[in-house]
Amino acid sequence: GNKNGLDIKEDDSDEETRVRFADYEQARQVVETQRVVAYGSAGQFENELPGHENAASWLGVPLVSQGHVVGMIVLTRSTANSYGSKSDQNIAFAFASQVAIALANADLFEQTFDRTNELGTLLEAAQATSLTQDLDSVFRTVVELMFGALDMDDCAIMLWDEVDNQLEVQVDMNRYGDADRITPKGTRYDLKKYPAKLRALRDRDVVVITTDDSDSPYPGEQVELRMNGDSARMLVPLVVREQTIGLIQLEQKSAEKLMTQQKVRLAKALGAQVAVAIENARLSAEMSSQFSELMIINDLSRSISSTLQLEDMIEIVANQVPSVTDSNELYLALYDEKTEEITFPLAISNGVRYTIPPRKLNTDEVSFVIRRQRPLSLGADYYSPDELRKSLGITNNEGDAKSYMGHPILSGGKVLGVLALRDTQRTHAFTVNDQRILETVSSQLGAAIQNARLFGQISNFADDLNRQVAERTHALELQSQELEEERDQLDTLYQITSELARSLDIDRLLNRALGMVSKAVNAQDGAIVIIDQINDQLYSRAMLNPNSILMVEDGQRAFHPAEVLAHHLIEQDEHVIVENDLQSAPYWDKTMAGAEEWRSALAVLLQTNEDPIGVMVLFSQEKNVFGEAQLRLMEAAANQVASSFNNADLYHLIKDQAERLGSFLKAEQEEAEKNTAILESIADGVILADAEGQIIIFNPAAEHILGIPREDALASSMIDLIASYGGSAINWAQAIEESIAHHDTDLLTQSFEYREERLSLGNKVLSVELSPLYTADKFLGTVSVFRDITRDVELDRSKSQFISNVSHEFRTPLTPIKGYTDLLLMGAAGEVSDGQKRILTTIKENVERLTVLVEDVLNISQIDSGKDRLKVEPVNLNEVVDSAISTIRGRQQHQRKSLKVSFNPAPGLELIQADREKVTRMVANLIDNAFNYTLPGGTIEVDIEPELERKRVLIIVKDSGVGIPEEFRENIWKRFERHDQTALALEVAGTGLGLPIVKELVEMHGGKVWFETEVNVGTTFTIDLPTTQPDYLSSRVSVAVS
Repeated sequence: GNKNGLDIKEDDSDEETRVRFADYEQARQVVETQRVVAYGSAGQFENELPGHENAASWLGVPLVSQGHVVGMIVLTRSTANSYGSKSDQNIAFAFASQVAIALANADLFEQTFDRTNELGTLLEAAQATSLTQDLDSVFRTVVELMFGALDMDDCAIMLWDEVDNQLEVQVDMNRYGDADRITPKGTRYDLKKYPAKLRALRDRDVVVITTDDSDSPYPGEQVELRMNGDSARMLVPLVVREQTIGLIQLEQKSAEKLMTQQKVRLAKALGAQVAVAIENARLSAEMSSQFSELMIINDLSRSISSTLQLEDMIEIVANQVPSVTDSNELYLALYDEKTEEITFPLAISNGVRYTIPPRKLNTDEVSFVIRRQRPLSLGADYYSPDELRKSLGITNNEGDAKSYMGHPILSGGKVLGVLALRDTQRTHAFTVNDQRILETVSSQLGAAIQNARLFGQISNFADDLNRQVAERTHALELQSQELEEERDQLDTLYQITSELARSLDIDRLLNRALGMVSKAVNAQDGAIVIIDQINDQLYSRAMLNPNSILMVEDGQRAFHPAEVLAHHLIEQDEHVIVENDLQSAPYWDKTMAGAEEWRSALAVLLQTNEDPIGVMVLFSQEKNVFGEAQLRLMEAAANQVASSFNNADLYHLIKDQAERLGSFLKAEQEEAEKNTAILESIADGVILADAEGQIIIFNPAAEHILGIPREDALASSMIDLIASYGGSAINWAQAIEESIAHHDTDLLTQSFEYREERLSLGNKVLSVELSPLYTADKFLGTVSVFRDITRDVELDRSKSQFISNVSHEFRTPLTPIKGYTDLLLMGAAGEVSDGQKRILTTIKENVERLTVLVEDVLNISQIDSGKDRLKVEPVNLNEVVDSAISTIRGRQQHQRKSLKVSFNPAPGLELIQADREKVTRMVANLIDNAFNYTLPGGTIEVDIEPELERKRVLIIVKDSGVGIPEEFRENIWKRFERHDQTALALEVAGTGLGLPIVKELVEMHGGKVWFETEVNVGTTFTIDLPTTQPDYLSSRVSVAVS
């Protein structure tokens, strides 16, 4: 049954009849009452159920599951009143209940099975699409998944162009290889003609179209299906982060296969998975493309900056920019700011140069970029080029171009020209990446063009200098005539300066200065107008005649006529104003009280360090009073007044600063007291020595740990204190002596860094940490911090001893196992069958693997126990590396790999001082690592590169393996750390000790090791070893790693 009807199945028949229970009275009663309904005579209903028209007795039994009727059992007989017994009805109802339960269980089982298959399909899809970043490969993988999972005949993947509202076919495949049914790549569908596709994209939901659906809202697409011989079509949207990027179109020919809800649900889930894979592949392709473009842009920038000739720059742009931007048209426009003329020295269309006539600055695209000094892009968004031009007020001068992008060429805030791209074939042909390329090229071009112009200007400087020398000579003659006048003015200025230097009171200073200057130039009135630094308003701070003060109309502020001239001077950005007929000046307000009294005026700007602070204004009742002499005197006096004003202001500022510094010093003292209290209370011993090594701080914890009274320690130096610990503190002592010897040189900052040592003090083991103390670039001394680590050392020693003993116990039985296995393989105990050989080979591989593991554990144990010493001897590095390669290649697990291994020895390489066994071990570990993580068919290259000037030699192991993932690179040198995902995928056994052992052994030799890697490209390890070893290093005991 279903929501509105029943499926009727006749006995002994496979045919089913579907009816609506609302059309039959007896069926409706059974469903609505959920009870047994029985009738004993024929003809009681208008409509009889199909197949039961002649029944005399009729019994309907509901199938009830979870309170809902899911079906019914109908019994009929040709005799009347056959089902009137209540007992028979109850038996029938009980039987029907069991049938309903069985049907529900079967339905649940079928749903569970379907969901399990769906999850398996989704997992397969995730694994398949994650194996590649190539977009075409992803498309092909997706199509194959759709064929296999959904049993479809045709599959097409299309991406959505939201700007043009079109779908572009990326791939179309037919399950049976029918080429006539395949749509070519690049075909575009106008979504206005395909409402079903548009709905799937916008609603982000699956749309199903069948040819037998008479109520379908998509008759046009039904016609297309019938023409192609298809019975159904499914449109699956590709959605990434709530954004639809395209859809998958699936079609089937057979009408017998139904588009079930299960198939739609699976298609939607696969679509979501596929969308993410496609987006990741697109992003990967874009990143690769951008990297290539950056390399080309870098070459272009170097080429442009290497020349000062404009013609050479134009050739560079013409040769390189089109290939970077993938544009078919490009032009360069240069702008002359003086004549407002635009010229076009370069214009290219499809590789052929053409000419663009010069034009004046107007309203076209190039003029818009020049005026606005910002880029212009047409045809790259939702608006058409004509719509965008209309909204921006641009006149079309680019003809039939469907896409246009222009970028200004700027230098020093000025527009030098425009670099533009055009495309007459495509809309939105240029992306944000193209705009970034244009921006980079334009900035480089702007700087280069400006440099070329400056070079031309410098070439003309010689003539200009000769002309200036002649002008200066004439000026000197005029100045000699003015010297006598200036001598008199200097006497006056001296008196003014002397008076101003006697006071730091600003108001008193300004009034005195104004009186002396007005007297010197015979002025009757005047004022010093100051700029308020808070609101930038002018106000009169000092005046000669207080009676000249006026009140403004609101009565809230006093006003002096001098403010009119001061405001005009500042507004016009002038330094001085000389008015010999003030009444004719257009800005002078003749309606002011007393304005008609003044005939001449002189105003000079007061400024310090190019910053205006006010204006000094003087008035006279006569015309033409202020000449050149008065102007020079007042300018000089204004400088003195401004300087005195600034000094007085600085005095008050310094006074306030001194008060603040006093408060800050008090706070610093309180902070120092807190730090001292903390130092006295911490559990670690702390010793602070000055730059000469004298102990100046010795806290109680240090007194307790070292057993030395504080008074005795403070009276001695660090060298004297360390001498009592003998050889265990040799490195500590060397660091202290180095700091004392070089504390005032740059050598210390290069070599003296953080040190950590262990000291033996009776039965105690102490950890001492030594670090330099700096303030800016000044060395102040050293800080030593002590801690009792006796218990930690004992625990570490016990652990190392245990590991060493266990490793030796493992090694003992491994030797005979390996030997007897080799004998059996050689046939010493008789002929061995192929099956037995495979078993013995497996035993041998695992014995070798266990042997390597035991060796790794023993090496780590010896290093940690402090027993491992360097046995320095002359070593032929070429022989060591060649031997290590042979050993690793001979291991059973590596013999089956077809790898190309090459070794490039250093010819004539001299013997180096090193521990032969440890060098062999470190090289073998790196080569073994390369074998393990390089796929069959890959390459391994080992190089030796001596660096004679540095007295070093490099061992380089380079492979083409899987690389080291970004998230694991920091853990590569940590013990027992392995990237399990890679190791499991390549079936690589190990413990994660090989590379940490390499690092330990390299550092024991005073060397360094590092690596460079790229996932799926390979890894390069480099060992940097000294060619000689210091004497003390030969016997140095390795420090245990905590």
